[in-house]
Order: sequence, then C-alpha cells, then structure tokens
Amino acid sequence: MQAALEIVKASCEKRKNKKEVIDRRIGRIQCQNSRAAGLFDIGVRDVDGRAVVSGTKRSEWKGRASLSEGCYLLRT
Repeated sequence: MQAALEIVKASCEKRKNKKEVIDRRIGRIQCQNSRAAGLFDIGVRDVDGRAVVSGTKRSEWKGRASLSEGCYLLRT
C-alpha cells in the first residue's frame, strides 16, 4: 500500500490533478488493501488547483494489529 501511495504522490508532483480524482484513486487503493488501510493517515489538499497528498503512519495501529492476528475457527 505504501508503494501505491508513493506512486500517487509522485503523480501529483508531476502534473496537475483534481482533488476529487486523487481522492478516488486513494479510496481504490484503500479498498484493495483494507487491512492495511488503518495504518495510514492520508490527506489530500487542493493547493492552487493542484492536488497535494500527505500521509503519515500511525504508530498505535501496529500494537492493535498484533492483538487481532490469530487463527480463524470455522464451526459447522
């Protein structure tokens, strides 16, 4: 997911993109990586008609994710 976000960020730096288009691209990335989507805080701003993507990793998410990992039991 981080690699895909870097590609979107680089794309925004190269050419002018509308904020709505970048929002949809990021939403698609988060949908494809639903488990890792909570790890990132992503923001898209409109600066002079150009979309600017900013994001950080959440440190508290890793502890919560390690608690939720485990085995699935199916009972029939």
